[in-house]
Formats: sequence, C-alpha cells, structure tokens
Amino acid sequence: MIAICLWSSVSLKETPALKGKYKNIMYLGEKAVFMGETVTDSTDRKNIRDFIKIKLTDGTQGWVQANMMSVGAKPFVLKEKSKLYKRPDILSA
Repeated sequence: MIAICLWSSVSLKETPALKGKYKNIMYLGEKAVFMGETVTDSTDRKNIRDFIKIKLTDGTQGWVQANMMSVGAKPFVLKEKSKLYKRPDILSA
C-alpha cells in the first residue's frame, strides 16, 4: 500500500521512537510503500506518537510518524482554478 508524505520534510528513523536515530528524510508528496507495521512510542507520556514502517523508492526502510503520512492516498494536481475552503461548508472559502 502506498504512503505519501504530507509535510515539507519528515525524518525517517531506524527505530519507531521520537528520539530514534535519524536515517534519511522524505519530502512533501514523496511516495513510499507502507510495510504494514504500526508501533506506538509512549516513552514520553506527553508526546505519545504512532510510527509506521515504510520503504522508500531507493529501498531504504525505516519508521516515520504516522500523522505526517497518508496511507492509501493518491497524489493529484489541480489543472483548473478551484476554490479552497477553510472549513467543510460553502460559506468559508
């Protein structure tokens, strides 16, 4: 299953931990393969985070914060002008 980076840059870690060793970086819109593993890092009770295991296009595997990725989504580009909304109603364009 495909996972897409939702942030300008996301650290790929060797272990599923907020303080895990840096391994590589992903950039906004970059695709990876979700390896089907999810782990919760609760070593810091104020910063409990879920991590997912991914594989980059160059074959590098590691862990990224789940909230910075979209699993199963597809990237797209708008070709025509479109209104964007701040909230899910037609009054807040």
